[in-house]
Amino acid sequence: MKKTVVGYRSAVECGGFGCPLGSLWAAEGGESGMIYVKSALVGLLVVFGAFVLVLFGVAAYLSIVHKVETGAIAWDPVSLTTPSTWLVALVIFLGGFFWEFRRCRSK
Repeated sequence: MKKTVVGYRSAVECGGFGCPLGSLWAAEGGESGMIYVKSALVGLLVVFGAFVLVLFGVAAYLSIVHKVETGAIAWDPVSLTTPSTWLVALVIFLGGFFWEFRRCRSK
């Protein structure tokens, strides 16, 4: 049998694909799929936090810079449906996800 890195086996040796990342059960090497759930939750939390920071930042900026004497400031929330907004949200989610995933894997 060929020598492998400690703690990791190839997909062929495990009898299936995705073995080094673990499964939802802690049968293989004591690893649990809970790291995926935790990582996804951290990714969503980071996206929500970024949204709140941007919302407060835009509100503060508009209150300082845009002095309106009459009427309200108009803003269309449909502008958030552009592909660039979703791409930024995806990048932020993936950053939070992989940050937590890397932290959980190193424990």
